Amino acid sequence: MHSHTLNYEYRSTWSDFAVVRNAAGFIGRACAAWWQGIVARRAYEHTLEQLSRYDDHLLRDIGASPAILRDVQVVREIAHSRRARWLSV
Repeated sequence: MHSHTLNYEYRSTWSDFAVVRNAAGFIGRACAAWWQGIVARRAYEHTLEQLSRYDDHLLRDIGASPAILRDVQVVREIAHSRRARWLSV
């Protein structure tokens, strides 16, 4: 009996590099989109925090949408809740 060994040497091709490059590109774009979403959310939260310092009448006068007014009210309620919790401890 002869023993046979399999000698298979893998040689990468340009298509392998293209697959890796495409996957890396996709992952890079996905991470960039994820990070941009985080940055946009932080900017929106910062803007709401700044707007919460203004009176509702002033916000309506400058044309703030009802959605922004609602979000500003939520920020105010959260801040009030945090102050009340801190004062109760």
